[in-house]
Amino acid sequence: MLLLFLLLAYRGLRAARLAPDAFGSLLAIGISCQLVIQALLNVAVVTSTLPFTGITLPMVSYGGSSMLVSFASMGVLLNVTKYSRDRKEEAAEATASAHRRGRERWARVPSHRRAGFSAHAGRG
Repeated sequence: MLLLFLLLAYRGLRAARLAPDAFGSLLAIGISCQLVIQALLNVAVVTSTLPFTGITLPMVSYGGSSMLVSFASMGVLLNVTKYSRDRKEEAAEATASAHRRGRERWARVPSHRRAGFSAHAGRG
């Protein structure tokens, strides 16, 4: 369970880094930290490291309002991740279209001009 919460922290901070704007980034950081700190406090209480606080384990412990808030928070975090993924795909698509335009440009240049260009480039 601890590894899953660490994975949640990593993915949440990664979503914050790739968020399209500052608000999305801060929102993802806040939600990730809130869920992970709540889980760490619960683990500390269960292991008797901290005195009993009554904090539930997010998305696992029984409690209607706590579980509702945890799942709503995860929904918002997934929405931020969705838009950051779209931005990443748009950047990859823009790079691919730039490469495609470059190949099409060289395809229009006659082959004798391409060979001449490379021959003259070395003479400088």
